[in-house]
Parts: sequence; structure tokens; C-alpha cells
Amino acid sequence: MLIPLPDLVRAQLLERRGEWPNIAEQADVSHSWISKFVNKRIPNPGYATLARLNEFMNSAQKQPPAPTHQAQEATKNVAQEAAHV
Repeated sequence: MLIPLPDLVRAQLLERRGEWPNIAEQADVSHSWISKFVNKRIPNPGYATLARLNEFMNSAQKQPPAPTHQAQEATKNVAQEAAHV
């Protein structure tokens, strides 16, 4: 039996709740959109957005999660500070 794409993506997101900021950034949606979608406050989420989320989450299961933009900046700042010591 096929699971409708919105239900599949919602289930995937619920399993990875702590990763929403990274998922949002990588799939080019807002964290707020993900939260609203999971809580069923977006009646028509759009196929393209759901497909992007599904594709990212399926590919991300095969590799470690990419660092968020904030994590990349923090790493860069630490490296710069270390260079000045």
C-alpha cells in the first residue's frame, strides 16, 4: 500500500525532530514551515516542497548531516581566533 507523500514526509520529520533546522536549510524551506506542516496547519503544502524534503531526508540517511550555516560560522570564528593567538 502506498503512503501519501504528505503523510510520509510528516512521519520522516517527526522521527528527526531535532534536525529540523538543518533539514530546513538543506531543503530550502523555513523551520517555521516545517513546524506548521507537521502540526497540520498547512492544508495544501505543495508537491515540489514535499518532494524536496523527501529527497533530502532520503539522501541524508545515507550520509552524515551537513553542518548548519551557524555551525559553519562558529567553526570559522574559532579557527580565526586560534590563528590570532
